[in-house]
Amino acid sequence: MHMGTVVGINGIKIKVNAKDHNPPHCHVEGRGGSGRYDIYKMEWIEVSGYSKSDQTKLETVILAYIDEIRELWSEYHE
Repeated sequence: MHMGTVVGINGIKIKVNAKDHNPPHCHVEGRGGSGRYDIYKMEWIEVSGYSKSDQTKLETVILAYIDEIRELWSEYHE
């Protein structure tokens, strides 16, 4: 499966997978945690291994790259 990493920060990757399922989301992986984040509702679908503080920091990074993430999702799911 093709995937595009939008950003890597402190050992954590935020990426979009091609031919993935709805709802539109990005994957967050690394440093002992993982999760899926809805890129339109702007909320975690599922998350494990990250503290609430980590989740808040990750959401800030996702928000900073949201246009690129949404663009990549659209490109992969036309």
